[in-house]
Amino acid sequence: ETSSDMASRHKKELRGLEMQHRSSLKKISKTAGKGKKGKELLVRAENEYGRTRAELEARHFAERSLKLALKAEADVFPLLTGKCLFQQRKKKKQDRRIAEKKRDESIAAEIASAGPSFREIETEAIVRLNDFNGRSLTIREVGSDGHCLFRAVGLTTGHGEGAYGRIRE
Repeated sequence: ETSSDMASRHKKELRGLEMQHRSSLKKISKTAGKGKKGKELLVRAENEYGRTRAELEARHFAERSLKLALKAEADVFPLLTGKCLFQQRKKKKQDRRIAEKKRDESIAAEIASAGPSFREIETEAIVRLNDFNGRSLTIREVGSDGHCLFRAVGLTTGHGEGAYGRIRE
């Protein structure tokens, strides 16, 4: 149970006790009347409520004290055993780096074992079919959006990719 959960539970318990007290006072005032006996019953109910509330608050105090003591022990224990928080964080960071390095290595191995990509195969086929080696033609990448044809024309005519707007008009 977290501290905030404990605090909300304590509030609910106190609220429940107060509601129970109010309902008992209403019941006594309806049944006993306003005479001497009614007043005695009200005083007895108030005393009972005060005693019960004091017991409840004492229990809440003991729970909070125990929670604080356990938290303090948890904070001090690593210092006593020689494992301070700084060392724990450093170890955690180092473990994350090792795991990330292993992951990168496995990805690289998977890419290497996968062979050439579809894009590499396609580029090789285009070069072979069009015999680019004998001419001064090159394959260039252009941005892949709705304007890619106009970007390619802009590159071919020497205006650059940014001129796609003028070419489109």
